[in-house]
Amino acid sequence: MFCRWIALWAMLVPFATQASPPPGVDARFVAVQAQLDALNKRLERLEEMLQARLPPPEAAANATTAEDVSTSPLPAAPPHAQPSLAAYQELEALRMNWQQLQRGLSRTELRQLLGKPNSELALDRQTLWYYRYPGIGGGSVMLDSKGKVTGWQEPPFRGW
Repeated sequence: MFCRWIALWAMLVPFATQASPPPGVDARFVAVQAQLDALNKRLERLEEMLQARLPPPEAAANATTAEDVSTSPLPAAPPHAQPSLAAYQELEALRMNWQQLQRGLSRTELRQLLGKPNSELALDRQTLWYYRYPGIGGGSVMLDSKGKVTGWQEPPFRGW
């Protein structure tokens, strides 16, 4: 029971410590954004913990016991499975499109930049568009009741 309270506290602390939202931004959007940020940070910490537990590549090459083999990382992908130059160019174009977002863009302009969202969430008179990209992560865009962009969270393009 105590662990549940700690988990609940850990989820709510980011919301309690935030300043009031900027004018024109719904507090629920700010709360969703804070939760998304907290989850991204948690995911990064978990990935770091996982990487710290994996043996270095040299140790995996010399593994001889069943335990060593079962905990060693997967071998590197063959060269033909590496992303092509076109894939990197598409990723860079996507990153540039996210950087062109600005407040006041219409739904049509937003679709031209980012395409159709993977999902939409209606919050009273506002709409949140979610975009998910395999291997990269997700991003979101908040639209007001008139369909104009009021804010966004870019996907985590780190490591690319």
